[in-house]
Amino acid sequence: IGKLLAALHQLGLAQNTIVVLWGDHGWSLGEKDRWCKGTNFERDTRVPLLIRVPGLKDPGAAAAALVEVVDLYPTLAELTSLPAPQGLDGRSLVPMLTDPRSPGREAVLSQFARPFSANKPEFMGYSLRTATHRYTRWIDWQSRETVAEELYEYSTGPSTSREGAYWIEQENIAPHPEQSATRQNLSQQLDQMLAQRINVTPDDEATVYKKRKKKEP
Repeated sequence: IGKLLAALHQLGLAQNTIVVLWGDHGWSLGEKDRWCKGTNFERDTRVPLLIRVPGLKDPGAAAAALVEVVDLYPTLAELTSLPAPQGLDGRSLVPMLTDPRSPGREAVLSQFARPFSANKPEFMGYSLRTATHRYTRWIDWQSRETVAEELYEYSTGPSTSREGAYWIEQENIAPHPEQSATRQNLSQQLDQMLAQRINVTPDDEATVYKKRKKKEP
């Protein structure tokens, strides 16, 4: 990043160039017997995001609020004064770039199918992450019935890093009776967020998945 920014300065482009560094997924190196990506855990869903914008009042500041990768499109559109289409799932991060203390999303979403490497997945996992919890619901691919739930409370341990979250995610507290109210509340919140996103039928989801698999070597 330093070399890139230095080159922009040398070329006289630093004042009219926006730089974004991000990753679309994390990477497991044997954690939970997993390799590569492929889960709804923190290690796979928490990714780096750096945005460098010329003229910011507080360059180098860090924000702790929740954001989604889909927020990049409306952010860049606003920064470049380009019109953004209606109905985008993403939200502009410009307020957060102006003031890193600005509130982000109340919750963010991720999803991943199981089995990961199969052409005919059996389950889909929808995961909701708040500032303190992660709730994941696994549904049967065909019947759409819920077959399992996961719940993790990051506020109970060192969740400021993916390594800290890894240890918290060793115990699924969804079955605990004292977590019933929290689990139901997050479940309802997940339903509301999914309803706000584009409605995809099971058949559509399966078709998209098959097309993607055909492109892989």
